[in-house]
Amino acid sequence: LGDNLAARLSLARLDDKGYSTRISNPAWRSGTLAWTTFPNPAQNRYANDDWTKTDTSRLSLAWKATRDLKITYSHAEQTEMAHGTPGTQLLPRGIANANSPADIAAFLADPRRNSGTRALCGNAGQPACRFTDSYATPELEGKDINVARYEDFAERTFKMDSIEIEYDMPFARLKSSTSTYMDRRVGQADYAGQGWFFYWGICGAACDSGGAFNSTRSAFITFDNSYKGLSHETRLTSKGDGPLSWIAGVYHTKTERSLRFSEWLPGADAYNGTNRARAGGFKDEGYRENLGTEYSETALYGEVGYKLTPQWLVNVGARVFKYQDTAISQIRDYTFDLVNSNVNVSLGDSGKSYYKLNTSYQLNRDALVYGTASQGFRRGGTNGFRNFGTKIIAPTAQQYEPDSTNNLEIGIKGAFLDRSLYVQANVYQIDWKNVQTYRTQDVENDFPINGTANGPDARSTGFEISLRYNFNRNWSASLMSAKSQASFVSTKTHCMYTDNTACRTWYAGDALGGAPAWKHVFSTRYKMQFDNGMDGWVSVSGRYVASVLTDRAENGVAPRERPAYTLYNLRAGLGKGNLDASVFIENINNTRAEVSQQLDRVLGNRLFYTTPRTVGVNLSYNFD
Repeated sequence: LGDNLAARLSLARLDDKGYSTRISNPAWRSGTLAWTTFPNPAQNRYANDDWTKTDTSRLSLAWKATRDLKITYSHAEQTEMAHGTPGTQLLPRGIANANSPADIAAFLADPRRNSGTRALCGNAGQPACRFTDSYATPELEGKDINVARYEDFAERTFKMDSIEIEYDMPFARLKSSTSTYMDRRVGQADYAGQGWFFYWGICGAACDSGGAFNSTRSAFITFDNSYKGLSHETRLTSKGDGPLSWIAGVYHTKTERSLRFSEWLPGADAYNGTNRARAGGFKDEGYRENLGTEYSETALYGEVGYKLTPQWLVNVGARVFKYQDTAISQIRDYTFDLVNSNVNVSLGDSGKSYYKLNTSYQLNRDALVYGTASQGFRRGGTNGFRNFGTKIIAPTAQQYEPDSTNNLEIGIKGAFLDRSLYVQANVYQIDWKNVQTYRTQDVENDFPINGTANGPDARSTGFEISLRYNFNRNWSASLMSAKSQASFVSTKTHCMYTDNTACRTWYAGDALGGAPAWKHVFSTRYKMQFDNGMDGWVSVSGRYVASVLTDRAENGVAPRERPAYTLYNLRAGLGKGNLDASVFIENINNTRAEVSQQLDRVLGNRLFYTTPRTVGVNLSYNFD
């Protein structure tokens, strides 16, 4: 816009059609027990239901006020509608093991009996169960087909403004950044399987609130989650070519988080004769929770580096900070007034400090070896667990403390063999203190409320290596590998209630799970040039992921394990002048490898797989 003023604007639109099919009413719910489907009562199958539409815009203005002062303002916005979820629904065991319509009716009437299997098979005088593993039952109707009576969707709105100031002083460079943001996500999700536990399954007809699974009613949830905050950092970085260098800065943040969640059971008020004027809430709202936090932190940090020799550099850094974390947990059960809980917890500390020591040695102009010892910190918080009658949540369950890490890493990075080989490799060890690990409160041993607790100490070890080699001007290949192992190093028992009941024990030596022991990513690329000035390339790549424990061991019980898998991709392109075109095939072998899972004892577990084979074309044109 002039010699000292510039602007940058970008607009983007993503329209992803999706590939999964949602069934609103499964075939095994038939006759008088068939659900009315949503949102269209005349439609049961919704193809390509897991679609996403995203609009993004960003504007930046840079002003070179003087030769040494630059000010940049940026504004970004994004709106996104994420509709549906992928996944493959399995049959619940009660349906998979059914031998007659009477068996299905028995399952619908009381699926508490281990998903109906004990009522249908395996007892005296009954045939053996064909399926004993709820993760190995047949698929509902095929891959990428799942059940959700109500639509799943989340609408997200994000806005951020920031100002960055850069000032070049005689002795140091100053960089100051201040930003504010707002992030809100509103939506709904089907809750038929999980909601059944609260609205009939916990105690059956003794406390029926209209949600029996053999009725035509089922639950859904709505949520309204918002995050907003301010973040500021000012940093000074030394100038000069001498052996001494330093960094000094101040950091401040203040954030607010609000997580609102409600359960709805259409027709419940009329069924229960609920007096909303007395109970509060809205029509057919069975349960509500509001979890909110206000967090503020101020930190001073610094780092000093000194070159003992032209090749040998030593850095020492420290961070001293104070924080205040206030959390609320407001829970209300409107169905039977079982819960009306308001918890307000405040945590904080002042003068906490963490350190870093790093040393590196320059082997040559292009490579160095290094070693780092550092510390890390994560804030604590509060849980939305509930008191039930005389069962009072223990303080160590209602809130959880911060955890911290001591980290060691040794590595090498750089180019060798006349810059034809690039190597980056390291080994590491992370000692984890007062580990935050997830914890669930089981409601009547049927339904889990998710939360966090401080478990025993843990240790993670492993190594990473990245290699890239140029055989010649046409051929190149790369390999990235990672090996990791994480386990608890001590034993700890955590009890949910003040009477030392509902306890969980994590044992020393148990794996933490959730990550593969090995991961490999490999590729080879061939470049070519044609006489007409056109360039071309072909690339083949692959990814190997070893088996993964889906959970950490608890109470001595080993978790389920997902099998290893390998995916292959192919890309090829041509370019000439300002035009480039390429084609790609991702997951050439169409591997359907499980990458996650969702437990549902009533509708059947849902498995999530790698994205199926995808073929596409990219075209780009560069305007001079």
